[in-house]
This record gives sequence, structure tokens and C-alpha cells, in this order.
Amino acid sequence: ADGRIHMNEEGKRRAAGMKSSWSEKEFDGLDDFNSLDHCITRGLPSSMIPFPYNNGVRIFQSPGHVVINLELVHETRIIPVDGTPPLPGELRPWLGSSRGHWDGDTLVVETRNFNGKVPMVIVGPTNQPIPTSTSMTMVERFTPVSPDQIYYEAWIDDPEVLAQPFKMGFPWRRD
Repeated sequence: ADGRIHMNEEGKRRAAGMKSSWSEKEFDGLDDFNSLDHCITRGLPSSMIPFPYNNGVRIFQSPGHVVINLELVHETRIIPVDGTPPLPGELRPWLGSSRGHWDGDTLVVETRNFNGKVPMVIVGPTNQPIPTSTSMTMVERFTPVSPDQIYYEAWIDDPEVLAQPFKMGFPWRRD
């Protein structure tokens, strides 16, 4: 209701230990750098949020799959929409395990099996670090509203670190 992401006590405890090249002044080892510093991933939901860099998003559709290619770190999300079962719980990719289905013209993507190793948002001088956990789930909706616009919505729940789930939404315009 107040436009903020609220962490529970465990989330605050984990956030206090988060590091990145944006926030550290001295570097003692590899653990001083996060997954974006290592050019692995921005993670989710961060990868889907507009940022000064990473506004180049390409969406492809083929029989049985939707592919979302992101500019930053050249990440590619391959999302089955053909009823492929979710990955087993012990498999935890950097961007989780996504499965999609259609609700009319809206693509609905449900993602789980996160590894809990990426920040929820970019860790930097103006952002409060927010951790993720292996319990995080994310449901996204991609709704075409015109030939040149998609409305993007995401519901994020992570009971290990968040005081309550949150929703974000914004338009994507074709470039």
C-alpha cells in the first residue's frame, strides 16, 4: 500500500550481510561481489525491472516455448508453455524454473525453484539490498494492450525474507 517492499526480521538480517561492487569500498574476496558483479545474472524480479541499462528486451514465441532475451548479461529465459512439468525441487537455476500458460491473450508465467543467491533488486548506492530465498515464487502476466505495448505485472512472494508479498506493474513499449 505504501509502494515499498517490506522485509521481515530474517530478511533484514540477510540484507545486512549483502555486498556488491556498488556498496563496498574494500574487497577482501570473491564473496564481496554478487551475481551481477560476476556477470552471472541480475536475478528475478530484478532482471525484469527497467534500469538505465537493460531496457532492451526481446520476446520470441515458437511452438511450445516463449523466450525472453534480456540485454543485461545477455540473459535468456526459455519458458515452456506446452505443459512441460516443472523441474524437480532440488534443481535450482539462477532464474528459477519458469512454466507458462495462456489466459486468453495474456501469457502467465509461474516461476519457483530459485537458488536464493541473487538480490531481489540491484544492490547499489540508492537501493536497499533485498535478499531472496529458495522459497520465493513469482507470477508474471504479459498482457498485450495495443500492437506496440504490453502491460507487465508480477506478484512476488518470499515468506523467508518478506513481511508480505508485493506486486509491481508497468507498461512495456515497442522500440
